[in-house]
Amino acid sequence: MAAVTPDALLPSRYSGLPVANAERGSNPRVKVGYWTLPDTADAADTVTVDCFALFGISKVLAVEGFAHTTTDSIMIQEANTTTVDRESITITIAAGSDNDKRFMVVYGI
Repeated sequence: MAAVTPDALLPSRYSGLPVANAERGSNPRVKVGYWTLPDTADAADTVTVDCFALFGISKVLAVEGFAHTTTDSIMIQEANTTTVDRESITITIAAGSDNDKRFMVVYGI
């Protein structure tokens, strides 16, 4: 089991309000963070991401993981194991395939 470093981290923010009012609105905003893992990621490897520092997420609601079936082609959802410690999450990649590029999404507020 090895630690994997994400290739890219991409923050985003969604809201039920019009885009112009999303920053000023009082409604809670759902925040979404994305990251990719290199094709060296294997089953049982782990990745830890500080959701608060990187994406502004203080409460994690859900995490999804996907793997390329063939490099840079169709992606399928994986059932990864997730541990949340305050604002950080640690994901253990599910058994099944080694040396696949992966894409992870975290949702929170």
